[in-house]
Amino acid sequence: MKDGITIKVDPKSFQLLENFTKRLGTKIKTKVVQRGLALMAKPMVETAKSLVPVRTGTLRRSITHVVKPPTANQTKALVGINMNTSGVWLGQRIYPRKYAVPVEFKNTPYLRPAYQKNRVKSTKIFREYLKAEFPKAVKAARPPKHKP
Repeated sequence: MKDGITIKVDPKSFQLLENFTKRLGTKIKTKVVQRGLALMAKPMVETAKSLVPVRTGTLRRSITHVVKPPTANQTKALVGINMNTSGVWLGQRIYPRKYAVPVEFKNTPYLRPAYQKNRVKSTKIFREYLKAEFPKAVKAARPPKHKP
């Protein structure tokens, strides 16, 4: 997703992560954080879809989120348009990637207000998810107790 809002989460900025991640493997940590980021992005997507001006509905349908694989100890969720979405208007195939940026920056912003409106709510969703899921992941990652 080229155009959109990038949500970056530095795992070190969350004390909760540090407390639990010492006992988890990288794969488990990554899965839990990625699921949390996906949940975090959903309210932003819903708000952006409600704010975007609609002529054919193609731009609204193209708004989505993607959680990127971690790189350099950073995992991110991107909220924006799906570049492969297309629609038909007046017999012509249209692609929102051609007009999403002008709509956002020249006409009616929809991504930036969606981020502003939901950043506190989304952060809370992310923290609550981590608080609930990391203990489960730690418990699942523990080796079974060996009975003599």
